[in-house]
Amino acid sequence: MTVISQDHRADPPAPVLDEGDDLATLLGRSALGEVAAFARVYDMVSPRVFGLLLHLLDERPTAERLLQEVFVDLWSRASALGASGSAALDGVLALAHRRAVAELRARRAGLGADAPGAPEWTIPLSDALDDHQHRVVRLAYEDGRTQGEIAALTSTSVGSVRATTRAALTAMSTTAPAAF
Repeated sequence: MTVISQDHRADPPAPVLDEGDDLATLLGRSALGEVAAFARVYDMVSPRVFGLLLHLLDERPTAERLLQEVFVDLWSRASALGASGSAALDGVLALAHRRAVAELRARRAGLGADAPGAPEWTIPLSDALDDHQHRVVRLAYEDGRTQGEIAALTSTSVGSVRATTRAALTAMSTTAPAAF
């Protein structure tokens, strides 16, 4: 009597990766669930992503954590970035940049004005600024608000916020040049 001890379920063959596969192609294949393609994506771009994160955050453990988060997010967005063709690397780096900026904003939001480690500086504001310019500058540079957030808070357009900020900074630089 012959006993067959092999499992007859065949594992799917490993996908063949061409050394010349570009990032967009590999992301497209990753979107189809090819783990080997995603591993190549990681090998290709993780040094650049990590370098960007480390540069922006200046803190290795946080950069390592965000690198992992970026690639987890990238796994679910691979099809969209793969379809972007030659801009795939730009998309991956933009994803990392957004994560880093969100991390920096979260840090800043966690520091109250009287919390240990909070910045002890304030922006010297000129008497030449009107109340609206004072508010816009403080929201931007002390509270860390974006132009869109400032526009919503002041009930003005983003273009108006930009113009107000530029005018205020010009006025401040001409009246208090030593402060900058």
